[in-house]
Amino acid sequence: MMGTERKEMKSKEDSILAQCHEVVILELGDLGEMDLAFATLKICRQTLDKVILTDSEEEHKLASDGSISQRCERKLHSLALRKSGENSSLPPGYYGPNNDISKEKRRGVIAQALAEIIPVLPASRLVSLCQQALKWQIHTGQMPMIRNVWLDSSDDTNNSNDKKSDKKRKKKRQQSMRRGRFDLVMGEVNIDDRDNLITKFSSKKSKSSHESVPLNPWHVIKFGKKSRVTSCSFFTDATQSSLVTGSSDGFIEIWNSDENYTKLRMDLEYQKRDDIMCHYGEQTTEDDGGPAPAILTTTVNSDSKLLASGDSAGTICIWDIKTGVLLCKLHKVHGGAITCLDFSQDGEESSRILSSSQDTTCREFGLRTRRLLKEFRGHSSFVNSCRYVLANSPSIHLLVVTASADSSIRIWCGKSAEVKLVLNPMHITNSNPSAVVSKSSTGDIQTNLGKNIHTVIPLHTPSNAMIVAAKTDKIFLVTYSGLALRTYEHESLQNDVESSESYDKGDFIAVSVSPSNKWLYGVKANGVCVCFDMISGDVKKTITDFGLETVGGKSDIELSGIVHHPFKGIL
Repeated sequence: MMGTERKEMKSKEDSILAQCHEVVILELGDLGEMDLAFATLKICRQTLDKVILTDSEEEHKLASDGSISQRCERKLHSLALRKSGENSSLPPGYYGPNNDISKEKRRGVIAQALAEIIPVLPASRLVSLCQQALKWQIHTGQMPMIRNVWLDSSDDTNNSNDKKSDKKRKKKRQQSMRRGRFDLVMGEVNIDDRDNLITKFSSKKSKSSHESVPLNPWHVIKFGKKSRVTSCSFFTDATQSSLVTGSSDGFIEIWNSDENYTKLRMDLEYQKRDDIMCHYGEQTTEDDGGPAPAILTTTVNSDSKLLASGDSAGTICIWDIKTGVLLCKLHKVHGGAITCLDFSQDGEESSRILSSSQDTTCREFGLRTRRLLKEFRGHSSFVNSCRYVLANSPSIHLLVVTASADSSIRIWCGKSAEVKLVLNPMHITNSNPSAVVSKSSTGDIQTNLGKNIHTVIPLHTPSNAMIVAAKTDKIFLVTYSGLALRTYEHESLQNDVESSESYDKGDFIAVSVSPSNKWLYGVKANGVCVCFDMISGDVKKTITDFGLETVGGKSDIELSGIVHHPFKGIL
């Protein structure tokens, strides 16, 4: 029954849409825009022809048979013949089968039909949508925060004329001004509390915590002696912002933000009973305790319900974060280690996942069918990064971006898996701001095999742009069309490194971006972390001991990546 109702509703919606197109075309002809009317008819012919006229639509049907597009075309030709002569009146039954149906009456019929299928929301919903839009623009940095100092009016109840009392009230009022501030746009009152989303404002500088640059070590997460962290990512759900880590022993753990990410989340029952999510080896089970593949990449979908993990054996697992249940296992779907994963942004329940591997390919899998949907083949070396992106120029269309150790970035059509552009940021110079190497997959493509492109980060500000990081001393801001907007450079000083041999280790090996796209963080091979201003390209801060503090002073551990907190200044 439900399927029949859906079909009937879909048929009704298509019929009303066709009627709207028909009236628009007829009104264009009525206004004398015959060329525009015929052009619109040509564009909308498929929409008009797929609607089958039923008995309930007889009042809009002429005596002659035919589809809506043919009926509309006959009316336009009849009107054109009349206007070419002396008669400028409309043909009989132009807006309906009877002459008494005018343009206004036909509009009224369609408006009444639209009111039956389009939900009507209260006017207050518009205010809520505007408020949410403002919050998002503030979060992304497109709109600065507006804050008005508020005063504690509780002291005004005391009408004492004592000068000493006045001084106390004045002092208390000043403290209140420093402590509490009202956010006019966000509609929030900030109290001096470290756990709040926006914390600790000073009277001299008003900065939100998510824009602050982390300069000092905060906390250390300890693992076993034989275990090393090989991937990590943040995600935010209904309760808190959590950290997901994947380790070299195949375990995937979720850490509690209330404990500064030093303890596991015990509100997840499976972690409470020590039933941790894990990848098991080829011939291993939970009982034999054999070696397991390392978790090299993790990612969470848009509604923070699904977690995807990829290992060194080429296997992808999809987990339910709330229950810890393994929902889908794509066993050895790549011939090499999985290097990157990305969920499709097609609603709350992501239906596809994109994966890149050391087998030189990028592949798209359907989570419902558990089958390979597309393969993006063309790189000659490891594919280190893959991302879905929605480009909105000249129209909204889906792209897939892949970055490889062969020094190339390939822009693919998300629907056909065809190469649209091949980019090489090493070709960017002051005189040549274009990174485009080829506009197809054919032909000889010159690449620098020594320049490994390890990171691609799509940005929301500026739009249609991405951060590209290779194992060089530069980071690039490039559009999806291959135009370089900015180059970020940092000159290493001889005294920043221990010896002349390590002086050459000034290449960036890990990159991350703040959530508002204001700060760009790049970590060099010598352990120096550089914070760039995304707009100006200037160096904001330099943390020389970042790498040393991260690995705990151990020389046998190297830094492989960095991630930024969703809204706090935490790396």
